[in-house]
Amino acid sequence: MVSPDPRAFAIHKIWLSQQDEREPVKKNRDKNQAMSVARLVKETLTYLKFGDKFEKMFAVALRSDSTIK
Repeated sequence: MVSPDPRAFAIHKIWLSQQDEREPVKKNRDKNQAMSVARLVKETLTYLKFGDKFEKMFAVALRSDSTIK
């Protein structure tokens, strides 16, 4: 099965949750999903790391808005 990197999913969802034009219900859902996946990565998928090396793959706007560390 091919799937996106869960760290990329979390960063994308955090970014979505911070978009002004996003519906409030969706913004809240996006943030909750991002934090849940980030927690899963940190606690269970410990071989995957958040950090500068990984985050350099993303646009600066996504990196600076990310609250996942």
